[in-house]
Amino acid sequence: MSAHSLGSALTLPLFHQILIHPELWETTDHGREIQLRTADGPLPAWSALPSVRQIVFPVVGTLEIVRVGAVFVIEIDAGKELELGGAEPELWYEAILVATPDVISEFKDDRQALPPGSLWMWWTPMVRKNLSAYKSMSLIMQLDAG
Repeated sequence: MSAHSLGSALTLPLFHQILIHPELWETTDHGREIQLRTADGPLPAWSALPSVRQIVFPVVGTLEIVRVGAVFVIEIDAGKELELGGAEPELWYEAILVATPDVISEFKDDRQALPPGSLWMWWTPMVRKNLSAYKSMSLIMQLDAG
């Protein structure tokens, strides 16, 4: 896993748009989720949350991404975890929107705290654990550099 800072200038507008569109959330085992796009293209929530493009497109351009796959927002409830990825390793990116210091990601034996405004790159399978007393929220992007 590696991290880079996006800063709140990019993540705060998306967080605000998510707050004013509660109808986009779907309940899951780990908390809630907003599906923004699949490998086949954008879903209606992509248009409802235009600030997501201010995060996705600069990452795509900087890393010379050739294919954008799934993009979604996850909210992990306190004390819950989410396993991401299947049998085949895939490269994913995660922009942290809301987190406290005890929200961690695990990849094999590596555990990392996830500060808000940071962008993480990791390979699946990955386990995201929220050990805090609060919810965490992230934008997850499946990007292929070819």
